[in-house]
Amino acid sequence: MNVVTLPMYDLPELRWATSTLLDYVVEHLANAGWPTRPVFGEFTDHASLVRHWRDSETALSHACGLPYIEALAADVQVLGTFRWSAVSDGNGWYRSVLVVRRDDPRTIADLANAQPVINNPESLSGWCSLGAALAEVGYESGDFPAPVISGAHRQSLAMVSGGAGDFAAIDGATFRLFERHRPEAVAAVRIVGLGPEVPATPLITRTQTPIPLDAVRACVVAAIGDALASGACEALGIEGFVPLNNHDYASLVGLVEKAEGVLPRHGASTH
Repeated sequence: MNVVTLPMYDLPELRWATSTLLDYVVEHLANAGWPTRPVFGEFTDHASLVRHWRDSETALSHACGLPYIEALAADVQVLGTFRWSAVSDGNGWYRSVLVVRRDDPRTIADLANAQPVINNPESLSGWCSLGAALAEVGYESGDFPAPVISGAHRQSLAMVSGGAGDFAAIDGATFRLFERHRPEAVAAVRIVGLGPEVPATPLITRTQTPIPLDAVRACVVAAIGDALASGACEALGIEGFVPLNNHDYASLVGLVEKAEGVLPRHGASTH
């Protein structure tokens, strides 16, 4: 049977909320004529997520904008994005937050030669937004050591907090969830800047669906609006859904070019 997943913000302490929302998405899809089942995938790395997003059995999932434009666009289509409380604007766009250690007095303009940390070189929020933000300040290639790859936003925060790196970009929704549910993870950092406005992490479906695309979108809207799912959505920081399409992510191509000009991906190394 076709599966539905929400892997992007699946914190263990919020598994109950993710599970609840998944159940309602699946229920509304079934009522609309598309039987599916919820799945919690233990995705060990970026490659396993990409394989899942491309899988013919994946009916609906939550992806990252950069893998969408670089690896998925031919195989999936965008439904839209969640609107994140205190993070997204009304159009479903948001920003990464750039962080340094709390006791680091530098501004973003003072970071030349500091050590950048990225969660993944295929991450819109953790690599592309960081490189593009640095380019906007006027930095160029050679102004920083090669980025260190942490493997996850929580690890980027830990590395900056512990001194293994000097600064990082964290997905805005992730940072908000950590503030609410893992305050110790962000206690030792402070926000020093913001990444560019980008469409938030997309909900995707396959290119051919057994019900109309607008009906799939309506199922997501209905699941979020279900009174019985309100507690789960509040815990996850989801306050709505914004329909988007494939073209809304086209602007990311230019940001990738900017990011590559300051933080080339080929030089990044694991910590």
